[in-house]
Formats: sequence, C-alpha cells, structure tokens
Amino acid sequence: VPVDEGRLRYGRQGMALVSAAGPLANLVTALIVVGVLVIASSRGADIRGTGLDAARLIILISVILTAFNFLPIPPLDGFGALLGILPGEFAEQLERLRQYGPGILMAVFALNWILPINLFWTVMSPLVDVIQRFLGFWEQGLRAALLP
Repeated sequence: VPVDEGRLRYGRQGMALVSAAGPLANLVTALIVVGVLVIASSRGADIRGTGLDAARLIILISVILTAFNFLPIPPLDGFGALLGILPGEFAEQLERLRQYGPGILMAVFALNWILPINLFWTVMSPLVDVIQRFLGFWEQGLRAALLP
C-alpha cells in the first residue's frame, strides 16, 4: 500500500514503523492462535483433529509470512524497515535498489532451481527458528500463568 512519507510524523522512522506493521500483524496472528490453544487446553478442551491441524497451519503460515516479509529485499516490508533505521546517506544509496527489487526477488526464487542448495530457505530458516522459539516462550509463559 503506498504511503506518503511526508504525512508521517516521524518521516523515515515512521516509514520503518509502517513497514514493520505488516509482518508484526502476522506475528500477532500466530500469538493469538497459540494463546487460544493454550487457554482452551488449560480449560480442559479436547483439542484434536481438524481444529488443531487448522490452528497449526495458521501458526505456520503466519510465522513464514512474518519471516518472509521481514527480508530486506524490495518490495518486501523488511526493506522499508531497513531504510527507516539506516543513516540517511546509506538509506539513499539503498533506495536505488528499489526499482530492481522484484527482479532480485524473482532471481532468489529462480536460483532455488539452479543451485544445489535452497538459497531461499537457507536465509529464511534462521528467521523462522527465532520466531518459533519466541512463540514457544510465549506458550510456556501462558501455560505457567494459567496453571495453578
């Protein structure tokens, strides 16, 4: 969604916050679903089958979208967030890459078929692991708070 940086109170830093909002919304979705599962199971709900499978899928998709959108490749949100926190001269130089962003992104995906390694997942998996660990801590904290 196009945003006019000039209308933001904090300029480039405001754009970093706007860019971070999308991936953070995905993370919040995962946190909410984990929370619902923990609360339901702590209240004795029998969570199995299709409902649990759907919840796990929502969590997985949300985690992957969070990590993917935080990649600092234009047009992804991570690029906008990075521009907002870099010093002005570096941000201006990096901004020149924006026009090539879709091509860079397609090249990363295309390289997965050419290279013997999955470049995309090599970059993504550490991010996904960090997010999953965070969700695990969230789950443990909720369980500790809800159990007598």
